[in-house]
Amino acid sequence: MKKKVTIKDIARESGVSVATVSYVLNDRKDQKISETTRNKVLQIVNLYNYKGNASARNLARGKTFNIALYTGEASSRIGALDEFAFVKALTTRIARDGYDLVYHGNGPVESLTNVDGIIFHGTTNEFFREASPINLAPIVLVDMVVGDPLFYEINNSISKVGEEAIKAFDYQSFKLLLPQGINAQLRSRLRRTYHCIDIETSEELQTYLLNNPTERLVAYGKEFGKLAQLFKKDVLIFDHLTSDKVEAVWHSLKRAMDREEILHNEVNI
Repeated sequence: MKKKVTIKDIARESGVSVATVSYVLNDRKDQKISETTRNKVLQIVNLYNYKGNASARNLARGKTFNIALYTGEASSRIGALDEFAFVKALTTRIARDGYDLVYHGNGPVESLTNVDGIIFHGTTNEFFREASPINLAPIVLVDMVVGDPLFYEINNSISKVGEEAIKAFDYQSFKLLLPQGINAQLRSRLRRTYHCIDIETSEELQTYLLNNPTERLVAYGKEFGKLAQLFKKDVLIFDHLTSDKVEAVWHSLKRAMDREEILHNEVNI
């Protein structure tokens, strides 16, 4: 049986006193509480589905059946085709459960009151940290490395890139082509494991491939890889936005919307 969340739990997770939580929940105007603190408390209340008093119960909104999606810089650069494919697959998947996707691209930061959940896909960590405190809807992170146990992070297992390359290249060395614009922390994680080549434009991709015809290469992204194969047919494609991943994103967000306890926030596909 799940333990009932108390006001002490909310205070501990928010990093404030029990009195401060009480002041926020009861909308005490005579107490000086910053907007940042107030939003943090309300976010924790929402995440843990705390219903300790009438004020907290008023935080529960009726379902809108809308899911918001924020995307990173890759969506407006060479990674746009993979982003479009992800949006299409995600829209189709959530529609099966009666939900619509509301696309917000990479900004501006705003408080979203007409959605049941929010997905951050490949945004910068700075953008996420600016947007998350002012939004009370459950949040999941995709292709991002943030390290906050309050939010699910859905990423590809880094080792899978190497596993697929080993099979294709018979244990010979290879390089990983990365489209510019992906989350910086995820990029750093990949760089620590593989020899990576950053690609900013299709012209830069074409030039690199034509100048390095004998290199063993893996393209990070299905659509990005298809573009690479126009210039070098033996480029291996690593599809990091599979149907299994889309399913994991939606499953994690549904759990978050149901306020299920997060035991392991890192989901590797």
